[in-house]
Amino acid sequence: SSQAHRSMCRCGSNHGWEGDGCEMRTCVADCSGQGLCENGTCACVTGWKGIDCSQRETCPDDCSGHGCCKNEMCECDEGWMGDDCALLACADDCHGNGMCKNGTCYCQAGYTGQT
Repeated sequence: SSQAHRSMCRCGSNHGWEGDGCEMRTCVADCSGQGLCENGTCACVTGWKGIDCSQRETCPDDCSGHGCCKNEMCECDEGWMGDDCALLACADDCHGNGMCKNGTCYCQAGYTGQT
């Protein structure tokens, strides 16, 4: 019965349930201290992953120190670009009229300028 289940839960969270009425599921390893437990599922903080938030997210070259790793992809800081944020970005992305290579614009035919 529901009442019997509730009284068993009060013995501790070892049974997979917690809360005053044992209405919430517990999480694996309490999300390793790297996330929040939401009814049995860990919501990991940025930089952590896995069912128990115990695995560090990894990005190419740890984003070269010029960005942060989110969902195993680099989000580059302003002024940096590339899969690993190792390339200098070009001002205004060459205004869409050229190709940026490590901070230098290479203009398409018919266009000139610094950026």
